[in-house]
Amino acid sequence: VLARVPQGLMIGPRMVDRMQNKHVQTLLQGLSWPDQSQVMLIKEHCDPKSFFRPYLDMLPPTFDTPIYWTRAEASELIGSPVLERAIGARRELWQSFQKIKESVFDRASSDFPPACCTYDRFVWSYSVIRSRAFGNYSLVPLIDLMNHNPASRLAPTLRNDGSEMLVSMSRLEAGDSVWGFYGHKSDSELVLNYGFSLAPDMNNPFNSAELRAQLEVEGAHTALTGGMKQLLLSSMGLPWPQIHKFDIYKGYIPPPLMTILRLNSVNDTDGELAVWKIGAGDAAPPGPLFGRNSENRAGASPAARIEGDAYARLASLCGGRLAAYPTRMSD
Repeated sequence: VLARVPQGLMIGPRMVDRMQNKHVQTLLQGLSWPDQSQVMLIKEHCDPKSFFRPYLDMLPPTFDTPIYWTRAEASELIGSPVLERAIGARRELWQSFQKIKESVFDRASSDFPPACCTYDRFVWSYSVIRSRAFGNYSLVPLIDLMNHNPASRLAPTLRNDGSEMLVSMSRLEAGDSVWGFYGHKSDSELVLNYGFSLAPDMNNPFNSAELRAQLEVEGAHTALTGGMKQLLLSSMGLPWPQIHKFDIYKGYIPPPLMTILRLNSVNDTDGELAVWKIGAGDAAPPGPLFGRNSENRAGASPAARIEGDAYARLASLCGGRLAAYPTRMSD
């Protein structure tokens, strides 16, 4: 056992259940757990006599995450999905602040002084919760000091009495670093929520790249098979004409992405049987799709051509993704 933190030392949603002010408690019970944690953190931070003052004074006053960056700093993210997510997060933060201001702050101004419960403090509380809270959205002093290592699986365990316990399954000596596990986070997610990325030599196994693909059913070459392609993707929860997003990892390509690319490689000459085989998971059988008497046997077999074309399309998507960045590795 490395640490055990009792429930009374945590800032989080469970504080709402212990509130004596029933009016404020009722207001907060209508919020989600993350929002409850934010509001309770703001409430304690605005109180100079808060029981949590020693812990609050240890929290960073600001963060180096993209939602804090200037426009010039954010321009370094051009081409990265982090930029789009950061812009979306800032928009959602403002909307969330307005909602909580109207539903809580304005209705209990004596507990939430307007001069203290500002948008800037709301963004700060959001950043604290996002970067330090665990699965139940609670701030756990001491345990939240752990740094992240993707090879670790050390995370606090919630006990029946409401306390959080940190238990290591391996032996640790005095002076050893205690690495925590923030979850299956890519470097993009770490930058967005925590303001750092892992060193290259740590080889983050959760790094991914987002690719987008859409079923192509327009054009003379898909006049006969287009409808069947749409039905197949709809049965997979991938309706047309929606553009679908996929995360690819080193050594892993999402099967639904390859299904779309294979379907885009099928033309009417291949026939509906080719679409059916792709739907059945028989994307690249060893021989032609249509047997020995197939008329479509010029050059490579239809199956090999479809598979080769699908991977060419994948390479094109990856190339387009890299081309979105204004700089290159050589820069």
